[in-house]
Amino acid sequence: MIRNGEGIVSFVTNNAFLDSLACDGVRKNLAEEFDEIRIVNLGGNVRKNPKLSGTTHNVFGIQVGVSVNFFVLHPSKSKARKGKAKIFYHALPTDWRRTEKYDWLEKTGDMQKVPWQEITPDKRYNWLQTGLREEFETFLPLGDREARGNNSKLPPIFGHYSRGVATARDAWAVNFEKKRLSANMQRTIEVYNAQVEAWHREKNRPVNVEDFVNYDSTKISWSRDLKNDLQRHRLGEFEQAKIRPSAYRPFTKEWLFFDRLLNEEVYGFSEIFPKAEVENIAICVGCYERKAFSVLAVAQIPDLNFYGDPAQCFPFYTYDARGTNRQENIPLSALVRFQSHYGDDKITRWTSFIMSMRCCIIRAIASASPQI
Repeated sequence: MIRNGEGIVSFVTNNAFLDSLACDGVRKNLAEEFDEIRIVNLGGNVRKNPKLSGTTHNVFGIQVGVSVNFFVLHPSKSKARKGKAKIFYHALPTDWRRTEKYDWLEKTGDMQKVPWQEITPDKRYNWLQTGLREEFETFLPLGDREARGNNSKLPPIFGHYSRGVATARDAWAVNFEKKRLSANMQRTIEVYNAQVEAWHREKNRPVNVEDFVNYDSTKISWSRDLKNDLQRHRLGEFEQAKIRPSAYRPFTKEWLFFDRLLNEEVYGFSEIFPKAEVENIAICVGCYERKAFSVLAVAQIPDLNFYGDPAQCFPFYTYDARGTNRQENIPLSALVRFQSHYGDDKITRWTSFIMSMRCCIIRAIASASPQI
């Protein structure tokens, strides 16, 4: 309990905030708001380590890891120590079963008996991986939207990249059978267009479009953007050319109805695969750390949740909307960096692409193999 600017907040929670890249802001704020942080990592993350079993290795029998956390505010020190919290950490062995963890907690019973290790965060607010990523500060990023048009010290390798396509209606817009996909989309476009015309004909229509549309899931799947398009009087149009090959999941190809109106988001894929016949290849990486880091090369439009989680795709070529004006997607600044680093001016953009793919593969292997 915190009173008059001093006290302790203690609780048991998911331990993902300890090492997730996405939680760097959480770690930063904790270090700024408290004077002392003590964490006992009970482990048990089945999703990161498939060798474990939630029912036998996790203290709660769940799949996510668990930690016991103590956040301390000392009397009259908070302002003077702001942003410089002392952080103490202890982790139980990864392979310990639930009963072993219970025994340790019962025998220890007091924070003073825990063999604490003091840790110092790096400048990116990493607590448990301090120093391991320092060398990455000198690596070229795969992509960086903020670097576009700027003289960045570390130019991104790829000038353009994109998430996979999000249909928001896979049941209609994705199918293994091309004919069935065609029939499904023609039917749902017909229903949608009828709703558009009915909305704009109706004089006494409700204020909210949600109170008007037909929610029959056997006819159409609505989403936020599609409702907005209805109000803008945008009609759907079926074209056979919009049926495109898609990498729906790893090693699983399906047909996709690729359309800006009927897909919730096509992101940047109108520049990557604008037409079915264009040649391209993209490095597709999973990068949200909710699942193991993964990488594959794809030659078709990937789904947003290609890995069961949002993925980013880095193509070798980009095109204009007509599928012409093909350009290699690695800027000259990045190519020069490759050539300078390896002392070889014969390195091409394609070589740089392959090197980038290999680095992603090494990263994926390292993520899956703690001993590496």
